[in-house]
Amino acid sequence: MVMVKPLSNAELEIMYLLWQEGTPLTAHQILERMPEKSWKVETLLTFLSRLQRKGAVGATKVPTAGRRAHSLFSPIISQTEYCQMQNHILIDKYHGGSVEAMLLSLVEDNTLTPEILDSVRSKM
Repeated sequence: MVMVKPLSNAELEIMYLLWQEGTPLTAHQILERMPEKSWKVETLLTFLSRLQRKGAVGATKVPTAGRRAHSLFSPIISQTEYCQMQNHILIDKYHGGSVEAMLLSLVEDNTLTPEILDSVRSKM
């Protein structure tokens, strides 16, 4: 499993977009697809740089005619891999490494219902 440092909420929003798109995007394309954010391109580039340092995103320089090259950003880690990694961290940090302890806490607060358990069993 690829190990990536934990992501901030903003970084995770960018990752969800990249995972959903499934194709590399420029910073401007990312901003266009996140109209609810009032980020400037420099802010987004800072987030993308952090994602690169954390090992979550890769960038490929693409030359353009008459202009400076621009970068295409794409995920290095899949959403499934990242979620699995976070699950392991959660289990270790809050449940002493015990999956059973985690599941019992979900049962105790009625998050894990018999219906959900039946659904999970049917997929095993």
